[in-house]
Amino acid sequence: LEEAEAAFALLSPRFASLGDNVALCSLECVWVVTLQQLLARSSTVEAATLDQATRRLERVAALLRGLHGASLERLAARDDGAWRERAVYVRLHLLQGALRLYRGEAHDARSDLARAESLRQELSICPHDQPKIASLLELGVPLRSARAALLATGKDVTRAAEFALTRHAAEVAEFALTR
Repeated sequence: LEEAEAAFALLSPRFASLGDNVALCSLECVWVVTLQQLLARSSTVEAATLDQATRRLERVAALLRGLHGASLERLAARDDGAWRERAVYVRLHLLQGALRLYRGEAHDARSDLARAESLRQELSICPHDQPKIASLLELGVPLRSARAALLATGKDVTRAAEFALTRHAAEVAEFALTR
């Protein structure tokens, strides 16, 4: 994994900014390598290990900001809510929080972990979302589509209904064309 990360570092920034593959692979490398190092030294962690992981994460965060915007505005502008792409930030904030906790930066760690948890809740269907699911089911939207539509629209039931019904109509039209 460290060799893969080193290979990514050789890429031209122009190519790295074309898509999220480099950022996602780099995040995976940071995640696995850092956890491996932390677990191997379970009781004491060297400052150099934490510094290296922090630098790696800063590089990943910079790549993602370049792709998605500083406030994720490029993701927010998408019709599908980009919830899969936004889920990457749960892992990013979680790892940042864990590293800060190891460094003894409790306040900043709490902030990162709270951001991760808030985003995780935003990207998950929770028990209090069941009335919204029920509303979509009453419109004839299948359960799986109802859940996906809610996540894609920030849990706005009106937009989710429009999203699911429009998507269903497009699928029916496409099926009709293939017959």
